[in-house]
Amino acid sequence: MLSANATAANSVLNGIDPIPDQTTGGEGALSGQKAKFDVDSRNAISLAADHYFFIPQVKLKNSNFLWLSAAKPIVGSSGRFSPDLQSWIRDENLDPAWLKIGTDIVGGTAFQTENPN
Repeated sequence: MLSANATAANSVLNGIDPIPDQTTGGEGALSGQKAKFDVDSRNAISLAADHYFFIPQVKLKNSNFLWLSAAKPIVGSSGRFSPDLQSWIRDENLDPAWLKIGTDIVGGTAFQTENPN
């Protein structure tokens, strides 16, 4: 447990809408416990060079488990981070498509990219 009462500036939980109404701005601030998980994978996984989606899931008896994110740094200019490898999300409203959390759902006048952590 890193913090018993941590606050996140914005959230994306239920407001995930399919295109063309995908940019909802998020659902606002929320607070809860902040925890850190360390995973030790002793058996190597050999994958061909490519991009892969890592979809961690946590089962709770009640409440919601949400991942925290931090702003991705812009390197060298004020433009897009390259390569643009931000967090993606999918739920039953989007299936089979995926949306970028920062750019597609949160949106805004500034280019939004987020790193899950």
